[in-house]
Amino acid sequence: MVTGALKYVKIGKDGVECVEWVDRAEDWIAEPVLWTPSWVHLGTLIAMHETDLLAISGNQFGEIMARTPQVHSLVSTYAANFMAWMNSVDRDLLSDVSQGEIVSSQIHNFIPDDACCARRASRSSTGSAVGALFFSESSANSSRQTPAINKSSSQLTP
Repeated sequence: MVTGALKYVKIGKDGVECVEWVDRAEDWIAEPVLWTPSWVHLGTLIAMHETDLLAISGNQFGEIMARTPQVHSLVSTYAANFMAWMNSVDRDLLSDVSQGEIVSSQIHNFIPDDACCARRASRSSTGSAVGALFFSESSANSSRQTPAINKSSSQLTP
């Protein structure tokens, strides 16, 4: 999210409504869509007022990441570790929203320690997409955008 306010609502297996607020600076939405073609959203995302979003096409993202072998290797390792983690978590604890303050350290563990050089390469050679997903950097401030990234606006309608 670039600007605005988003509320995410999910009904737990016990029937209780769970509400999460999406923070602009540190949260992201629907990351599993990038790593699995069969992700089914678990809740509903509601724009509380006009909201600008940064959307990444999963297919185009994959094509762009595959262009550079080092980046592809890093992203593949990250994706495998991310999906292994997702599969180990109780379904009722899963969410379409990644709360940065909660999952940030876990996500950094998905990237091997020996990939520090690849991290720097991924930041400089692929624009802001990898940085936004892996390092919680703000892509909105970047003037360079890959074809996989599109800005869109969500407005409440009466």
